[in-house]
Amino acid sequence: MTRHDTPPPWAAVDLRQVGVFITVAEELHFGRAAERLRIDRSRVSQIINTLEGRVGGRLFDRTSRRVRLTPVGERFLRNVTPHYENLHAAFQDAREAAIGVAGSLRIGISTCARRRQPIIRTGAREE
Repeated sequence: MTRHDTPPPWAAVDLRQVGVFITVAEELHFGRAAERLRIDRSRVSQIINTLEGRVGGRLFDRTSRRVRLTPVGERFLRNVTPHYENLHAAFQDAREAAIGVAGSLRIGISTCARRRQPIIRTGAREE
C-alpha cells in the first residue's frame, strides 16, 4: 500500500468538529461552549476527543476546575482559525450568490462642528 492509498488523519474531520474546537478554545469551558453551540456537553467532549485522536495529541488540559489550551492546541488554533473563517465566508458567499444577493452596502456617518445632527450618506454598489 502506498502513502497515497491511506487517507490522511484530517480527511475525516468536518467543519463542525473544527467549529466545536474553536468555540471551546474561545470559552475555555466545555459547558459554555456546549450552550453556545446548542449541543450537549458530552457531545462537545466526544468531538474534542475525536479531534485529539486525529491530531495525535491533546488539544486541551482539562481538570474539574479549569480548561486551557496545550501548546499543540494553541498551534492548531492559530493555524486552523483563518481556514475555518475562509471556508465559512466561501459558503456564505455561495449561498448569497445562489439566492441572487450580490454587491455591498456602505453607510458612513460624519458630524460637523456647526451641526448637531450627523450627516448620513449611503451608497450601494453592484459587484
